[in-house]
Formats: sequence, C-alpha cells, structure tokens
Amino acid sequence: MVWTLNRGDGSVTRVDTATNKAVVTISIGKDVAAGDIAAGEGAVWVSAPGVPLVRIDPRTNKVAQRFTGDGGGAVFVAHGSLWLASGSQTLRVDPKLVAAMRP
Repeated sequence: MVWTLNRGDGSVTRVDTATNKAVVTISIGKDVAAGDIAAGEGAVWVSAPGVPLVRIDPRTNKVAQRFTGDGGGAVFVAHGSLWLASGSQTLRVDPKLVAAMRP
C-alpha cells in the first residue's frame, strides 16, 4: 500500500500497489496546501500547517485523532518514534502515547 497526501482538498488516499488503484480517500478535516505524510508504528500520520497531527488507523481507513493549532508541516517515523517538525523546532514523540491521548 501507498498513502498520498492530496494537497488542496485535505484528504489522504490509500493506493493498492498491486492494482495501482485508489482503495479509499479519507478527509483529514481541513484543506491543506502543504504538509507531510508518513506511515509506521501502526498508523498513517499527517502534519500540515494548522493541523499539527492527524492519525489515521489503516485497519479502519478512518481518522482516529486530529489535533489542531499552530505548527505542523513535517512528520517522520523512525526508531519507534514519531518526529514532528515545524520551523526550527523538532519534537520526538512516542506514538503509543499519541494514540492514548485525546486531541
């Protein structure tokens, strides 16, 4: 599977690489002109200005959490951590803690 962030309409599309067809398109709840997407640690993560973090559950193809506020823009998953960056600030977060939080 491949996940794409559809800038301009605020959605994420899941693409089946075996068929090269879109499986589902999921609204993240806000139009975004920029941002980043990463998959790992049991979720698909989106970060964009005004939407610092969205967690999509790939088992249900639904937004599981949406955080709003300042910041957002870059997201990366590595070494069991979720990395968020906005401007000159970088934040390392345990993805299990994010899943346990209420936005």
